[in-house]
Amino acid sequence: MRSAPPMDMDSPLSHTPFELPQLVTLMYPLLATKLIKLFGSQILVAQFWRLWCLTPHKTMKNVDKIRSSCRQKLLLLGAWLMAALIVFSTAASAQNFPSWGIIHNNTTVASQTIALGVNPAGNLNTPGGSGTVANNANTLNTSPVGSVGTAYKWGGGRPISGNGTNYPAGWYDGTAPGRKWEGWGASAVMPVSGKAIAGTASVDAGGVSANITVKSFVVDSTSIKSTVWISDPADTSKAPLLEVTHVYGPTSGTTNPNLFQALVTITNISGGTLTDVRYRRIMDWDILNNLTTVLTDQAGVAASYASAYTPKIYDSCNNGGSWYSITPNPTINCRPAPLPVTTSTRVDFTGIGGRVNNQDTNLGASFTFQFGDLLCNESAIFYIYYGAGSSRTEVINALTTVGAGVYSLGYDPLYPTIAYGFGFKGVSGSAVAPSLPTKTASLPAGSSTRSDVWQTYAPPVIGDGTIYQALFQYQKDKQWIGEIKRYQLDANGGISADPPVTAQSKLFARASGTGSYASGGRSIWTVGYDPLCMSSALPLDSNYNNITTGNTAKLESLLYNCPATSSTATTQNLINFVRGFNSSWEENSAQTAVRTSVLGDTYHSEMVLVGIPNAPWSSDVNTFGKSEAYFRYQYNYSTFIDSNVNRRTQLYVGANDGMLHAFDTDLNERWAFVPPSVTPMLRNMTGTTGLNAGSGTSNSIFSVDGPITVKDVYFYGEAKWKTVLMGGLGWGGNSYYALDVTNPDAPAHLFTVNNDTANKVINYWDASGKKSTFAYNSSCSTFDYSKLGGAWSRPVIMLLPYTKGSTSQRWVAVFGGGFAGGASSTGTTAASSYGSYAYVLELEPDSSLTTASCGATGASVVASTGGHVLAVTPVTSDTASNIPNGVTANLTVITGDGTSLANYYGGIAYFTDLQGKLWKYNLSKASLSDANAGLFTLYQSFLDQATLANDRLAYNQLGSTIVSGTATGGGSVNRLFNFFGSGDQTRLQRRVSTINNRIFGVMDTDFPATYLTKTGQTVSTFTNVNTQQCDVNNSWYADVYAKTAVSAAADYQKIVGRAAVYNKYVYFSAYQPEAASCPLYGTSRLIEMTDSCEAGSGGAVIGQGLATQPVVDSKGNIYVGMSNLAPGSSLPSGRDNLAKLSSSNASSTGRVKYKSWREKRVY
Repeated sequence: MRSAPPMDMDSPLSHTPFELPQLVTLMYPLLATKLIKLFGSQILVAQFWRLWCLTPHKTMKNVDKIRSSCRQKLLLLGAWLMAALIVFSTAASAQNFPSWGIIHNNTTVASQTIALGVNPAGNLNTPGGSGTVANNANTLNTSPVGSVGTAYKWGGGRPISGNGTNYPAGWYDGTAPGRKWEGWGASAVMPVSGKAIAGTASVDAGGVSANITVKSFVVDSTSIKSTVWISDPADTSKAPLLEVTHVYGPTSGTTNPNLFQALVTITNISGGTLTDVRYRRIMDWDILNNLTTVLTDQAGVAASYASAYTPKIYDSCNNGGSWYSITPNPTINCRPAPLPVTTSTRVDFTGIGGRVNNQDTNLGASFTFQFGDLLCNESAIFYIYYGAGSSRTEVINALTTVGAGVYSLGYDPLYPTIAYGFGFKGVSGSAVAPSLPTKTASLPAGSSTRSDVWQTYAPPVIGDGTIYQALFQYQKDKQWIGEIKRYQLDANGGISADPPVTAQSKLFARASGTGSYASGGRSIWTVGYDPLCMSSALPLDSNYNNITTGNTAKLESLLYNCPATSSTATTQNLINFVRGFNSSWEENSAQTAVRTSVLGDTYHSEMVLVGIPNAPWSSDVNTFGKSEAYFRYQYNYSTFIDSNVNRRTQLYVGANDGMLHAFDTDLNERWAFVPPSVTPMLRNMTGTTGLNAGSGTSNSIFSVDGPITVKDVYFYGEAKWKTVLMGGLGWGGNSYYALDVTNPDAPAHLFTVNNDTANKVINYWDASGKKSTFAYNSSCSTFDYSKLGGAWSRPVIMLLPYTKGSTSQRWVAVFGGGFAGGASSTGTTAASSYGSYAYVLELEPDSSLTTASCGATGASVVASTGGHVLAVTPVTSDTASNIPNGVTANLTVITGDGTSLANYYGGIAYFTDLQGKLWKYNLSKASLSDANAGLFTLYQSFLDQATLANDRLAYNQLGSTIVSGTATGGGSVNRLFNFFGSGDQTRLQRRVSTINNRIFGVMDTDFPATYLTKTGQTVSTFTNVNTQQCDVNNSWYADVYAKTAVSAAADYQKIVGRAAVYNKYVYFSAYQPEAASCPLYGTSRLIEMTDSCEAGSGGAVIGQGLATQPVVDSKGNIYVGMSNLAPGSSLPSGRDNLAKLSSSNASSTGRVKYKSWREKRVY
């Protein structure tokens, strides 16, 4: 075993009587806390230390021997007491996650070249015996055998001198042999007390500090995600201050054989501003267990430290295991190893190592980064890379390719065909762009959100004399409570005083049974068959209830992504938890009782009502010959209507319990579907199972949290119409799923697609649920979802004039590439490689298209049952913007069903991207005989010059209509206008003086032509309607503050949701956070713009709280949901969290006419 170097005479141990506290604090912070508590003071601990260790050796002259003996006693004492602490803490609760994880860069054994071992707290170096020689263990005859940190599959060899050990081929670890020093720590200064707190995680450099709570630890084949909370050590309630997430996975492309990528996110969830936030990572290089000839490099440190901006290097040194100072605590300065070459920190060097003064240098690296202050709910994000290669140059080239400007290398010049490295990106004065906040931080009040306050973010849905609203309540360390309410409306649209019908109470009564809906219980179902670990598919019968403990064996493979080992009890607890039982004892009731959170939170998912088919059809070929209405006539849509005239109306909504819920109009849950891409996410909800009622915890996650669309589609192969529901996961992930819901009591899975960014693979599930997995492949096109970001964009299902075989029109789904933040799929220096695309996929199955074309092999090859890609169109990014681009907005597609001006087959789509650009996308043909090559052209209409500073991100769908008026030269004209507002929807409470959001009305003078004459416009050519009027001949814009009577200095407002268009008026919901350093609440306003957008246009204060996007009924009534209401506040009109407003100026006629080219939301 590798031994630590002797301590130099300048060590604090040589001069201070408080040796034990200093030593223990560095090595065992939890042990130190317990000892000090036991003895009452640090001084008494020191006296105990002298009696126990130093006094017996007072006659010894060799100080090194005294220190060595004392150190051995300390290690023995630490091992005893830490073991006791582990036993006692384990007795208190049971963790529902693995004890460690080992991953490779590839699932194919022949392509596995590097391995990484991670512990639940996110530090490396798994326990001894966790690995084997065959899969990646240290092959040297040293202890701990089988521990994995950073391992490389080396071909072996002799030293270049010819003399020395001849190593056989096998796996060799660069960090696990000897002492396991590798670790991390994060720290911050608390707002009121000014106290610095730190949480640390390492195996041998102090263990995992007591103020770290592991919230989640998920291990997949090639990825690992660790999420922890850090609290104030003095706070017995362990109220979290920081959430730290490490997501480890492979890079893709040329760097895959050499590097793993770890995305690190540090989020302030304290409810106040935290200052001087830091992160440290320490590393000890053990190259072939050789201490005499190993050398290290350190690069990029000086440049990072010299940067004028954070994040940047705060402190660094080459200490890889000098036991007197090795610590992951960022508040303690790093002490360099005793080298004559350099004793300073924050410097670059090459080739330092060997022996100094006949002592081993014991080199590694310690990097501390400073991130400045983090406002409440704000995050710091950066990348770490770990890996190895066949030479020092190969590792440097890989790190350079991914943009890791700060790095450390470990290598032995006698064995030049093996080298190790780890590096960082986003820590040298230029931050990685923001990603999504944590779920708690996404709430306006963050962790200070009151658990008795109802929240609502999805717009309400209007039914037949009713209105539905989705709500939820926040709960710390538990599942959030979801609810659906149905209110009656009177003849004038007023909300009835009658008590609303609620879904949660009805579901609570049913959930106690384990049977299906038909037998008084719940029908919860999914599809799944992974040929990598299952011999057959999960069974599904007519009861639609296969997520039960009776299917434990098959569900285990699906829930845990083909686990190497199984635990029947753990799987059954998870199944019961998903069904709504109190399995983890998080509530003060029996484990067999139903939780109050039996219905999960419906956060961002939209509700959709589906009843009798009612899409328009027409036999008028002269007027509607190019429309979908005429296609329906040609293919006997009227017969489909007749056969479904008695179809029950059903409400569909996604929830973060992992399910798409299907309710009847009385809010009885008829069934709930878990998309196969969500099934392995369900384990993320588990926390710790308590020792008794109320002592357990769980994690509320994002899962089925995205948009839903429903449309009737004709399938040529079956010669029949089907009602297709297609949904995305939204904040829950990069996945879409599709169901046939023609018969609301007999739904059928069609397909599911998923871009697994952590594992760098694409997953496709066919109709039966059979899963096909394949790595990112540049030659893949038919199933290329490698560019798909967070599935926020609601698919538009339309009839595309696309020639294929004997048909000239195909039913497709069109949607934006989604949200990515600063994530990169390739591991290259690109800021983002997801999201900034427009997708077009076909819904009709095609057995001639298989996943083999994208690299799937063997039993994993499946044929398309729908969902294969027709086009992936890149959406160009603005290089002047620092916003990671993406398309989260729903596309607005204008077809002949919506306006007689659309004299083409198919449609023209308009959408915005996150950088505030407006695009025109051609999905049309003048004639069905035209070539397909003319499709999918993209034009940039407008650029709002968005940056992170001015906050002008464009998240939402356009409100679009035709405005009629008089042309400048005379005569009447019809102009297509697109309306939208800007504002960062993920950080609503952000208050920065540079925020300046706007509303826009952008005209397309060329419509209905597919080309665009005015491209790349900015507001310099628009009419500023802050104080002026506009007309039909020009585009316009206004600052939000100018339309809400708020001063520019106190603005901070954001437009929330889509602009609503009704008759002559356009409505925008604006939100302003309260004037506080860490706002908990805010005020919502409604902006009303007329077609001439004159100064002094209408608007009103809705009230305190966060408003959803407005919904307008046929009478001109405006409904908005109100979230995060402050204590004691009330709505000016409406009920509970549902506000009703009226447009005093609304009329049944006018020049602004709402067109129905939007997808039907209510059947």
